[in-house]
Amino acid sequence: MTPTDETERGDWLRARLGRWGTVGGVAGTGFEAYLRVLHPVPVDIDSVGVGIHDIDGDSFGAGGLTVPHAAEWSWRQVAARSGGTIHPLVQWNALTDRASDGSGGLAFPGPDGSVRVSAPPTGRLAPHLLAALVPALAAATTADGITVAVWNGWGIPGLDVGEQLALPGRDYVLRAGSLHELADPDWPWHAGIAWREPFEGPMPQLIWPDDHTWLVASEIDWDSTIVAGPRVLIDALLALPAIEALELRESDSLMSDSDHLNPGTGFAG
Repeated sequence: MTPTDETERGDWLRARLGRWGTVGGVAGTGFEAYLRVLHPVPVDIDSVGVGIHDIDGDSFGAGGLTVPHAAEWSWRQVAARSGGTIHPLVQWNALTDRASDGSGGLAFPGPDGSVRVSAPPTGRLAPHLLAALVPALAAATTADGITVAVWNGWGIPGLDVGEQLALPGRDYVLRAGSLHELADPDWPWHAGIAWREPFEGPMPQLIWPDDHTWLVASEIDWDSTIVAGPRVLIDALLALPAIEALELRESDSLMSDSDHLNPGTGFAG
């Protein structure tokens, strides 16, 4: 991907942003449907080789046997152990408040050792999950050209080089590319978004095609990614087994105090 000199690329989105803190305030208003992709929950295991099983008894890890030292859980797996409820406005702090160990994580005992999970990453949809979205995204647009916008506040040298997009409360640096690039989980290393061996860098906060048919938004303070677009796209993503997704509305708030179904109190944000 290369920097673009078309700062007008983001004007269409600026004109469609809704109220701050809402789905439409991040992903734009006026789309037919909206989807929330929950970022997977990092799992650490106290003992190497301890097996982890999900709520249906299926094993995680290579070959479906054991997890060597780290893995990921879905939010539903955490809810099954914390006594929480998964719903479109679920918030991590509320979901896990009762099960928290007081140090920012959760520890679940098991027959062969304890399993500890950490809060999902914010502002970042993992490259392999973004790649999993590409077939449905491609089917929902006639354009191959895309714009990628990365928040320029990460403080990484070189990331702020290029044309800028200023939106309320957030400034981004723009990169132009093609949709098929996103199908390769290794694309960030070559995308000009400050990935340098041996360390990964940030992922895009905004991605949209040249025809503005859909938008993928990973707000830096949210632990989930919003996909906005036509009904057929959202239906295809809801059926995608690679992601944990929930449909929601453009007017819904995803601020940290928006979860009214779980016993935890969370905190206002």
